[in-house]
Amino acid sequence: DLDEQWFVYFRHTNPKTGKRKQFRYKKGINYYNTLEERRREAGALAKELKELLKGGWNPWVNEIEKPRSLGPTLQEMYDLKEATLRKESKRTYIYKFKHFTGWLKEQGYDQWSPGEFTNKQAFEYLDHCSGCGFTGRYFNYHRENASMLFTMMEKREIISINPFGKT
Repeated sequence: DLDEQWFVYFRHTNPKTGKRKQFRYKKGINYYNTLEERRREAGALAKELKELLKGGWNPWVNEIEKPRSLGPTLQEMYDLKEATLRKESKRTYIYKFKHFTGWLKEQGYDQWSPGEFTNKQAFEYLDHCSGCGFTGRYFNYHRENASMLFTMMEKREIISINPFGKT
């Protein structure tokens, strides 16, 4: 059922206590919208988890995730989006993406965690776009491009609220 949340699960015994527990991992499976894509991604995740377990990984140990920074996370989202674009659309998307990420870098926001970028910074970017002379349709294209990238992060539960959502 594509309306339900998919996950890969397994049971593992704690080597210290002997207690068994079920672990569930989603890792972006639910972003995919077709049955074939979800099965492929779930299969890849299951294979990865199996290899990790064979290699001695212990899911009982709370691993600290490396903190994400906004610049690389946006690049990751753009790469995912670019794979779905038609050839003639890529040029305009990359232009808008480079404009946005260039501004982020100038402001030092590219090193922030994605959750630190708020509605305030979203409006700063939009004010910057206005200052660049973007009006009407072009202004909206830049806003929509940035919003789309943050929506992708929101759907992947990297952030809880899209800062461009109320702009």
